[in-house]
Amino acid sequence: MTVERYPCPLDPTVQVVELPFGEDAQTHAMIVMCGGEGVILLNENLREEPWFTPDHLNAVLAHELGHLIMGELEEAAERWAIDKLGELGFTAAQKLLIDRGIV
Repeated sequence: MTVERYPCPLDPTVQVVELPFGEDAQTHAMIVMCGGEGVILLNENLREEPWFTPDHLNAVLAHELGHLIMGELEEAAERWAIDKLGELGFTAAQKLLIDRGIV
């Protein structure tokens, strides 16, 4: 099993751990608390999807950071992520979340 670990490009205080989730995975990523800090678990297979771009990665990471900041509610995490991506100038990733229609 391949495992890659690196600081989140949107918030370097949060670690990202990429590992295979398996064929039956229902998600691309999740945030977990580990030692009092958030860690984003990212399905390494996400990069193999035909639609995948760096903007998709930023959208996924921002959404998970939104859960870390705002809690479990999808709408609150998504709204936070949209605002954060706009703040950072990642408008293409922001548009992906807006077009997704969660908020």
